Amino acid sequence: MLTPTDLIFLSGWNRKALIVEAEITKTQPATMIDQKISGLLEAFYFWTNDYTTTITIAIDRATKVVEVLDFYLAGYTQPNNQMPYVSMWDPEGGTVGNFVVVWNPAIMEPVHEHVTVTAQLGSDSTQTVAKAYAQLLMVNIYDREAFFESARALFGDVLPGPTVTVQPPSPQPQQEAPQAPPVAVRPAPPARKWLRYIP
Repeated sequence: MLTPTDLIFLSGWNRKALIVEAEITKTQPATMIDQKISGLLEAFYFWTNDYTTTITIAIDRATKVVEVLDFYLAGYTQPNNQMPYVSMWDPEGGTVGNFVVVWNPAIMEPVHEHVTVTAQLGSDSTQTVAKAYAQLLMVNIYDREAFFESARALFGDVLPGPTVTVQPPSPQPQQEAPQAPPVAVRPAPPARKWLRYIP
């Protein structure tokens, strides 16, 4: 498992922030980020001024859908590193307000080819046009060979080596150890009867 701390020991990468601001409507999803990139997703931040907004994050062929209102009603409002959560819920009237979604995965999500972020207003929004802001913090791997070579060097030194070695089988057939001959068992002498003489 690669952690953000491990990155300081690796080569062939840099941080890249993908930031965009857009207007969103009910008619069709607005593509906010559409980036061909190879690396790791370190963090995701999203702000909108309408709580009916749905955000879709597509990493390669995997998709994560976040409906701001549903996540808030489900209680995902506390920091966690397992899934996105609503870090700000500040309604002003109707469906308008300030709403922030954050995702800081404990294990950075690998991105092999492509990442896309889209957003769309819900059909029951009180606005016809809303605003949205998205930011992806990426680990951009610009030199895969250097990155993986440094990762192999790092984990080769950190991980323990095998503690048990297996001996190869002997090429010569094993001979059975000679056994001692059985010991003859002698019968015990008959027990003497003690008689008491009574005068």
